[in-house]
Amino acid sequence: MSSLLQNIFHIGFLPAFTVLNYTVSYFELVSTLTGLLAVFLNARGKIINWFLGIISVLTAAILFYNAQLYADLFLQIYFVATNIYGWYLWRKNRIENIFLDVVYLNKFERKNWVISISLAYLVLLLFIRNVHILLPYYFPIPAAYPIVDSFIWVISMAGNALSAKKKIESWYLWILVDTLAPVVYYLKDLKFIGLEYLIFLGIAVYGLIEWRRMFKVNTNKDLLFEK
Repeated sequence: MSSLLQNIFHIGFLPAFTVLNYTVSYFELVSTLTGLLAVFLNARGKIINWFLGIISVLTAAILFYNAQLYADLFLQIYFVATNIYGWYLWRKNRIENIFLDVVYLNKFERKNWVISISLAYLVLLLFIRNVHILLPYYFPIPAAYPIVDSFIWVISMAGNALSAKKKIESWYLWILVDTLAPVVYYLKDLKFIGLEYLIFLGIAVYGLIEWRRMFKVNTNKDLLFEK
């Protein structure tokens, strides 16, 4: 098994192609393509997006560890769990013939999410800033850009959880993430993934518009039914 993993890692970091003197590895290529397709299919409400998302985050985790972006590494582990949860939830609803409508958070939920995100960010930032001290064997090099990277992690966690529940606010969070992440990835020489997140930004705007449209359609249907 170890030799198989070594071969996978060796092949994964081999150059797939070079653009403008920047070499894109197979890991970066796979992560980018599956990630883009997953986000687009999520915006379209397609269940397969969760499976493609798992492939994307696993390959991204390897890249982030190699770039000392430890918050992003831990985020990918979280994404594996939430992608499995999202797939299960959407599949369960489809089997039981339950249509999960896109909705907004109510005021109480929104307040709780703001508090939770703020507290989670402070705890995570403290951990990431000291991860090389707490776990020196696994993380011998200090984390890069811990302040911004930790913020991206927390907002992404919230966005993914809200996406699984089809909350429209998830797309506002993804727009924020997709605005900050390209800068960090460019600085850490993960330019292809940085470009991916710029494309994600466009898809997130599309997702927001599409889910708001679906919300209006469903609301109008409910009003007609009540009449």
